[in-house]
Amino acid sequence: MGIKELATFSYGRILENPKSLEHSLEKIRMLQRTLSRGKSLGEPAQRKWRLAGEYEHVKDSRRELFFKLGFLLTQEYVVLILGDLNART
Repeated sequence: MGIKELATFSYGRILENPKSLEHSLEKIRMLQRTLSRGKSLGEPAQRKWRLAGEYEHVKDSRRELFFKLGFLLTQEYVVLILGDLNART
């Protein structure tokens, strides 16, 4: 599931979706399971802070990726046209 390609250009160049966030997302899954089941990885408040910190890490990583992509595109092109696909399966 998820996005296979991050971007496709009109001349055929494809930017692959980075897989660097998979580790963080797996860590979020593990922390969320331990929090919901009540297993001990410290106090409940500490577990909530660790989970919130991991969500923030993912948010910042995605934001940085799109800033870098935007910078790359503005250096290469004069006009950018962005579209949103409303693809539902």
